[in-house]
Amino acid sequence: MRFNSVLPIAAAAVSIAMTTAVKPVSAFTVGFGNITTNNGTNSSAVSGQFTADITSIASGVQVLFKNAGLIASSIAEIYFDDQKGLLSALAPSGISPSAGVEWETGANPGSLPSQNTANPPFNTTSILSSQASGNNQTGINPGESLILRFALSGSNTFSGVQDAFGTGALRIGLHVRAIGGAGSDSYVSNPNAVPEPFTIVGSGVALGVGAMMRKKQQKKEKSIG
Repeated sequence: MRFNSVLPIAAAAVSIAMTTAVKPVSAFTVGFGNITTNNGTNSSAVSGQFTADITSIASGVQVLFKNAGLIASSIAEIYFDDQKGLLSALAPSGISPSAGVEWETGANPGSLPSQNTANPPFNTTSILSSQASGNNQTGINPGESLILRFALSGSNTFSGVQDAFGTGALRIGLHVRAIGGAGSDSYVSNPNAVPEPFTIVGSGVALGVGAMMRKKQQKKEKSIG
């Protein structure tokens, strides 16, 4: 294949990738890692069940917490470490639990248990904390979910929220009870925010188009030769 015949193909693929990439990310997901090991292997094994889908909404930021897995566990308290003051206080109207979950603002204990064992230490921003309003059965158990909605403070933006999750300036802490039907552990969100699939799809589309155009060019040159 001639070198100059490759250039239009590469340019087209890059153009598609760039067009997709410039779309603003309006949602991303964070996972969690345990900072305590009170329940042996279950402490880390259950962490894969917990995710938080963070989405830009008209009123600010929506966080969808999910517990998806087979290990018995109940997310009982949720905490935030908001070093930059990006989020406004959680209001009762910002809570939307799934069936089986009962939730309220404020948390007891007031700070994420064992928060100083996180690296770096977790600093609870109390105005953002919330908890199950009853026993472990009203927390977020496997197959259940919870939505919390926060207004952005001042002139802060969703892009700033995503950046803060990426740098660790904004983190989420979970206190999970009845793990494996036994004790509790604390979890902190991972430092890297993961973009929603459309950014990955864009790259895949670009690669796919590039490959298709390359095959067409090869067939054309073969028929000429």
